[in-house]
Amino acid sequence: MGWILFRRGVLVLAIVSAFSGQAHGLGAFTPLPTLARQYNAGLTEENANGYATLSTPHKKFVFVPDVRRVTVNGLVLHMNAPYIVRNGTGAIAGVDANNFLHPLLDELDGSPPISATPVIVIDPGHGGEDSGALGAAPGLREKDLVLQISQRVRDLLGQTGMTVRLTRERDEFLTLQERVDLVARWKADVFISIHVNASPNKQAGGVETYVIPAAGFPSTEEGSRVDGPFAGNGQDAENTRLAYYVHKGLVSKSGATDRGVRRARYEVLRNVQCPALLVECGFISNADDAWLLRKDAYRDKVAGGIASGIMTYVSRRTAATRPLPVWTEPAPAAAPSLTLTNATHNPVSAPTEAPPQTPQPSATIPPPEPTMDEQDPAQPPMPTLPPRASIGMDLPPAADASVEPGGSAEPPASPALAPSTVTPIE
Repeated sequence: MGWILFRRGVLVLAIVSAFSGQAHGLGAFTPLPTLARQYNAGLTEENANGYATLSTPHKKFVFVPDVRRVTVNGLVLHMNAPYIVRNGTGAIAGVDANNFLHPLLDELDGSPPISATPVIVIDPGHGGEDSGALGAAPGLREKDLVLQISQRVRDLLGQTGMTVRLTRERDEFLTLQERVDLVARWKADVFISIHVNASPNKQAGGVETYVIPAAGFPSTEEGSRVDGPFAGNGQDAENTRLAYYVHKGLVSKSGATDRGVRRARYEVLRNVQCPALLVECGFISNADDAWLLRKDAYRDKVAGGIASGIMTYVSRRTAATRPLPVWTEPAPAAAPSLTLTNATHNPVSAPTEAPPQTPQPSATIPPPEPTMDEQDPAQPPMPTLPPRASIGMDLPPAADASVEPGGSAEPPASPALAPSTVTPIE
């Protein structure tokens, strides 16, 4: 393994090798050494298994060959395209360099200003005749759970001076288009649709956060179907920033299994023109998740995690832009054979023939990375609220699952995952 150290600049270096977009059907790829140079990042590439770690003082990315799954400070996120390794050098799709890696490393660079009193629209899914998913525990309905969680998020955010609106305040039915229309009418700065999940696989459990895939790329659970662009794709970079903070808050506060930030073309994500997420707060088809979701204290943790993520995102959008910290290792490793190209963090196309790879000399690796919650600056303090009443027990008998109305509202169910290794934060 070698520790590669670069400085950021306007002119970047690109490895000309076998990163042919046509060979993968995913467009041009950007080599990780190029990105490490741009972001003053440390890079290790393990030739034995193809894993790569890209590190800055506040972020640590771990890439695994041929999959879209990446861990960022221990949190699971999914890119639009898989990380690939060719001739010993790793690369990610140009769209992920621009709309996934860049927003997470340059957290404030390019973010448009946000109002001092932003409008946050919270969408409790389902309602009225549409009960949503029905749970493993008797009388547990998605529409009731998500309304109470949404009300709790509203109350927490409202104490910070934000304007917070719910698409429904009571048990009523709204079409998906009516929800999208409300987001436009209220000129929302942030939109969060709140749901709980269900699956025929009763072992599936944990929390998920969804953003819209980039135009021309498949959803996380779909291997080939592509679509777009949609109005929501105009916010791809901001969606990544928002998803990272909300999902981090949700996992940290609830202690739930981390199923990751995923990608799907839900109608409410396709057609809104502000940063937007759909959050799945657990599987009510899973006995353990259902038992937790019945508890007021656990629903408060879920709401608190979502609210803290929104507050962190909004506070960073209103903060002054700052440069990224720079590594100060005294002896950077020599780079591979490179060709100059006049670009910033845009993808680069490359010839089909790869140049010989220059061996990477060893260098001192920085001390171990701090934990997920030590790396990012502290989130804003959460307001406190009095306890709320429990969800009523006089609800209809349980069933396994239901689907959001309106066509392509739910992606296929995912398999069960191992328990999360993230330590809950009280």
